[in-house]
Amino acid sequence: MSEDPIATRLAMLRRVGGDKLIGELIDLLLQSVPQKLEAARAALAAGDRALVARLAHGLGSSVGNLGLADVHQAALAVEHCADGGAGDLAQLLRQLEASWEQGRDRLVLIQRELGP
Repeated sequence: MSEDPIATRLAMLRRVGGDKLIGELIDLLLQSVPQKLEAARAALAAGDRALVARLAHGLGSSVGNLGLADVHQAALAVEHCADGGAGDLAQLLRQLEASWEQGRDRLVLIQRELGP
């Protein structure tokens, strides 16, 4: 059975900065990821694939800090496609958004467990 990447990352972060650090990182992601996704949708609509790639790269790095492996992989796929790789960029962006929704729900549960 493989380890949960989120639990593994949280354990490491807890050793470094405690629950306060984890809560701050979760807050940051809950605020910034929707903004990055909205900006990526706008960039895609404007045909700015380079901006989509930069936004996806930043988003992937951010979610990776908390072990959201599925969201990270989806962001990498968007970045790769936007940089000229194969695939339907609009579909990959929708998949990233769906993956984020699941990741976000998990982060909200963790945040509740941490308490105020």
